[in-house]
Amino acid sequence: MRKILFILLSSMLCWQLSALDGPKNHVPIPSGYLSFFMPLYDSTAFPICIAGVKGRLTDTLVCVEVVASNFDTIAALQYSVQFDTSIIKLKSIKLDTVLKGLSLTDFGTTPVGRISLVYARADSTGLTLADKTRLYQLCFSPVKAGRSELTFVDTLEVLGPKGAKKEFKGEPGWVEITTCSDTTVFKTQIICEGTPGIDTFKLTRANGCDSTVIVTDVLRTGSRDTLIYTTICEGQTYVVGENVFRQAGTYIVNLITPGGCDSTVQLALAVKPMLGVTITGGDSSICDGDSTLVTISGGDGYIWSTGATTDSVWLGPGTYTVSVKDTTGGCEGTRTVVIGSASPKPQIESDTIRACSVTELPTITVKADSTYTVNWYNVPTGGTPLATDTLSFKPSTADTFYVEAIDSSGSNCASTERTAIVVLIDSTQTAGFTVCPTDITTVAPAGQTTAVVTWTVPTFTSGCDSTVAVLSSNYEPGDTLAVGTTSIRYVLTDTSANKVIDSCIFKVILGTDSIANPIPVDSLTFYVDTSGVTLTDSTMNVPVKVLNFDGVQGFQFSLSIPDSLATFVGFISDTTALKGVENFAFSSTVRTVNWFDAQSNGVTLADSTTIFTLQISRDSASKECIPVQFKNAPSKIIATKSSLTEIIPTTIDGVVCPDTTTIPPIDTTGPIKIAGKIYREDSTPVKFVTVDISPDSLASVITGVTGEYSFDSLVYNRNHTIRPSLDSNYSGGVNILDVVLIQRHILAKDTLDSPYKWIAADVNRSGSVTVGDILDIRRLILGALDSFSNNTSWRFVPASFEFPDSVANPLSVPFPDSISFTGLKKDTLNNDFIGIKVGDVNLSRDAQLRTEEPMEIMMVNRAFDYGEKLVVDVRASDVAKYAGYQFDLGFDRETLEFVGVEAGDVPGVDRNSFNLDALAEGRIPTLWYQTGAALRSAENPILFKLTFNTRRAGEVAGTIWLNQQGLAGMAVNQAGRAQVIKARYTDAALKVDLGNRKAIKALGVQPNPFSDQALIRFKLPTDSRTTLSIIDAAGREVYREARNLSAGVQEWTIDGNTLGQNGVYHYRILTAYGVLTDKVILTK
Repeated sequence: MRKILFILLSSMLCWQLSALDGPKNHVPIPSGYLSFFMPLYDSTAFPICIAGVKGRLTDTLVCVEVVASNFDTIAALQYSVQFDTSIIKLKSIKLDTVLKGLSLTDFGTTPVGRISLVYARADSTGLTLADKTRLYQLCFSPVKAGRSELTFVDTLEVLGPKGAKKEFKGEPGWVEITTCSDTTVFKTQIICEGTPGIDTFKLTRANGCDSTVIVTDVLRTGSRDTLIYTTICEGQTYVVGENVFRQAGTYIVNLITPGGCDSTVQLALAVKPMLGVTITGGDSSICDGDSTLVTISGGDGYIWSTGATTDSVWLGPGTYTVSVKDTTGGCEGTRTVVIGSASPKPQIESDTIRACSVTELPTITVKADSTYTVNWYNVPTGGTPLATDTLSFKPSTADTFYVEAIDSSGSNCASTERTAIVVLIDSTQTAGFTVCPTDITTVAPAGQTTAVVTWTVPTFTSGCDSTVAVLSSNYEPGDTLAVGTTSIRYVLTDTSANKVIDSCIFKVILGTDSIANPIPVDSLTFYVDTSGVTLTDSTMNVPVKVLNFDGVQGFQFSLSIPDSLATFVGFISDTTALKGVENFAFSSTVRTVNWFDAQSNGVTLADSTTIFTLQISRDSASKECIPVQFKNAPSKIIATKSSLTEIIPTTIDGVVCPDTTTIPPIDTTGPIKIAGKIYREDSTPVKFVTVDISPDSLASVITGVTGEYSFDSLVYNRNHTIRPSLDSNYSGGVNILDVVLIQRHILAKDTLDSPYKWIAADVNRSGSVTVGDILDIRRLILGALDSFSNNTSWRFVPASFEFPDSVANPLSVPFPDSISFTGLKKDTLNNDFIGIKVGDVNLSRDAQLRTEEPMEIMMVNRAFDYGEKLVVDVRASDVAKYAGYQFDLGFDRETLEFVGVEAGDVPGVDRNSFNLDALAEGRIPTLWYQTGAALRSAENPILFKLTFNTRRAGEVAGTIWLNQQGLAGMAVNQAGRAQVIKARYTDAALKVDLGNRKAIKALGVQPNPFSDQALIRFKLPTDSRTTLSIIDAAGREVYREARNLSAGVQEWTIDGNTLGQNGVYHYRILTAYGVLTDKVILTK
């Protein structure tokens, strides 16, 4: 892409500088170009020119420059630029820093292709710029092929100091979009002599679609002989050029290259036999829930997929792998063990069944797999079956029956004991509800004041009284309910419907869309007092009472009764409590009620005050109960409080019966509140904890930054249980410091000083703190585990719980994880829990690292060539000072192929100290902790040795590094303090620090955040092969590119379209002289 830049010189002419075709010429702009003149108050003209640019449809952005000349003491300017939206689309405006105070807010755009600028300096003083100074750039994206003129339109005005007007001329520009083929071609050529590097050639075309050819010269020296000694395992192959070798022997291979740089390779190949391994106890079938002993022999080290490292393990049904190591010369390998699963054991549970009489004894049915034969007995052992090979059995009398399952498939997974099922005759069983729904909270559709609401119908037992069990209700699932609180009441009556046996009452709280209908639901309550009903001949007097009647200025609602049972005949207002209550008989069974405080002061009444009494006429001979319901029509249920604020009150329907002694009294004491806080033992709040309440099955609540939770609308006199849970981010806060503290506790050097630290340390939930917990934590830190198999990431204990043995072993007695309430009748607000992050014994979640006297990881820096076996000794400064460490080494997978790792001079460093599953990510996480006495002081001992095959030439310092994006580096000294880990590269004598002799230097990223493109700038000390990798928030590499770059300042452009979605990305620039990492943020 080439630019044609227009500028206006002091002679008032704007010249075209052409760099597209042929030599540079000065061509005058044709006469008649667009000019704007303001009244001339001084002799200085102020022209602005727009560049001309050619672009392609394949370009992401085409940017033109806006350039000024004769910019002398300018304090303000205003103009607009017009472009063709069918050809180009404005994507961004890039600002230069020459116009102080200019920001994107000074620009305005319209859909018709107009860009307006209004700029004024804050101090009204004039600004002077050099001729041909770029003010800003307009960047467009191509829409279609064609040419768009960029012209100045609207008011063009320039002001000098104190408002003095200046002459202004705007010179137009243009953007031309063409359809072009690929413009960049990459080629690689082999050279046998000369200097390797990158050559760039420009091919100019008349249509502006220039091409670029980038040729990479790869140097190959003249003919040379290479001797390779290597060993492979049986079944593996070794490749030299296009030759593949499998058998041991000596081979000579001539490699001929197109560049004539021929080579001779002499290969001495050894083949190690596969390790002989014998597994006993596997490849069998066992019952679900059982386990079998599997033993492996051969080799001298094992790692099972379960984490076990012994030669014998107990395994249940499933597929397992075991990695086998042999230090005596055999090839390491992996074996698979399959434990089959026979038919599952039948889950027959004990039960007690009650019947009112022998004739009503039910048929008993159990569940079992079809491979089992189920027999029924009336004795626990022996005896003659009452029924055989059947899942169902109908008893003829009350007794204790025993069920036995026999496996007919031969897997011997049958029950070894008979299961007892007790059948009783109990004629005293009474009718009642067995399950009653809890309150339902939902929201009406946007803009609606009603909604269809469903729920589960309550279940009940009829008992042994034949006159019992007729279920009725005031609403049915699927009814349309009004916004507000509706009381749903189910009653269980006798067959004549004149006696209430039991009732089930719950509420439907229907909220409104917060934008469409923001009327709040209030605690003001109107209810039918079923216990206060009085009888006068055929008339029932039903009082309507209130709760939370505080500062009320008015209300209205409707009441109804079934027309088949009764009619309204009267209305008695209690004027001593509330004057002016009016009613209107909409029909014989529907009555509206309204009231308004004439003084507008708001009225407050005591709870359970009667505001009026309904008089209902019924058939005096009838004993049937009559439901009285609040309705949202014809008068809407609504009320007002101070300042005439509208609220939706709560209403509670009632069922009134002639036999008033059987009517359950209305509950007027709710709702009840349960609240508390969740924090760690150091009082740090725990957020994101889900707190559940049962058996109400209300919506769970989640703690915020304060750790507080609250349930505000619980039913009065109910049983409740509160249980918190949080099961995420297992590795958060778990590090080598926790391992060291647990190890010291086990060795009795120190003691975990609180029951909560014991719980945090018992990660395998065995009821004690053992080495097994350390092994699980080690695997979690290294990334071999992402969770604990028998535990959650957090555990919780009521803060009020006192451990019986808080010193010797707090885990000896089970501790609660919930708080229960029986018949709760008042608010309870201090139900706190202590949160324990499993594995995080030091309570910090993230250790505070000390930077003084860091532990140094050292590697000898040396150059290596292609085809070498590279052995790197990883050393540390005075390991005797430390009780443990963790860190992560990264390596360049394009340059190095991992072969193996060997232990060094430090006891306790072995294969289990590494997570080699991370090799695919170019990472080697490692962790070590002191298992015995303190180490003897040694100068720079070898921690371990890494072996690689080199895939190309390079240096250790540029291909192996301390990876800060992996496992965080941390060392723990003998005093139990966490310290940072640093890496340095030395000479062979370990004396000279070579790590910083030639270092890559970061020069920043602009812009950051970015929407289209970002530019990474850095400085290289010398020529270097350089690789850019970009990793997303999930750790996936989404972009990778390698280039041969020269010494000096380099720029690398990141294209947002290549990355994909918005978010935080990390980039890594890998060179022979270090690694540069930082983050960029994409916001399209």
